[in-house]
Amino acid sequence: MNILLVCVGGMSSSLLMDKMRKYAADHNEELRIDAVGEMGHAYEKVYKDYDVVLLAPQAGYRKKDVMKRVDIPVGVIDMAAYGRADCAKVFAQAKQLKDNS
Repeated sequence: MNILLVCVGGMSSSLLMDKMRKYAADHNEELRIDAVGEMGHAYEKVYKDYDVVLLAPQAGYRKKDVMKRVDIPVGVIDMAAYGRADCAKVFAQAKQLKDNS
C-alpha cells in the first residue's frame, strides 16, 4: 500500500507518517507513506506513485479540488483518528479507499 498524506503545511502529517511507518513494521504490513504540504499543489507532482491520497482534517475542505487534480482515491482522515494518531484506523481507511476504487 502506498499512501500520500497531505496537510496544510506538512508538519502534523509528518508526525502521523512516522507513526504509520512504525505501525506497519510492527504489523508486517507493506507500506510506503509520505507526507507533503498542500500549498502549491505539491501532491500533483508525486501522487502517481501512490494508491490513495489522505487529507489531514484541516485540509479536508480541499477534497473536491484535490479529486479534480488526481486520478486516485482521495479521503479525509477522521479528526479523532488523526489527533490520536490512530494508525490502525487510518490504515483501514486507506485500504477501504483503495479497495473501493
